Amino acid sequence: MHVTAPQIFSIMMTHYSTYLVMFIEFLLGIGIGYAATKVAKYILALIVLIILGTLLGIWSLGISLQKLILMFVGNLDKLWSLINIIMTGLSIVMIGPVLAGIIVGVVIALLRK
Repeated sequence: MHVTAPQIFSIMMTHYSTYLVMFIEFLLGIGIGYAATKVAKYILALIVLIILGTLLGIWSLGISLQKLILMFVGNLDKLWSLINIIMTGLSIVMIGPVLAGIIVGVVIALLRK
């Protein structure tokens, strides 16, 4: 039996628990967006420090950055296929409410300086 995406979506929307879960995910997204906006500069600093530490670690091992990039590009196809599988598995029903909440949380945090 072949089930299409609209059929799955209509079945999911007949249960009240789906609406409750989507509302809770939306609220969680607001919290994530608000908190991430408030700590964005610290997150950026952390990312920069991690990148610098990684580059220093690579340099200390004697591997050139060019060799590392070539190794990464060689595995890029595998990474892209993994990303496609994950994106296909996560539908808009799963990420939609959280993404909408994150956007609302970011807007609230920016307006509430």
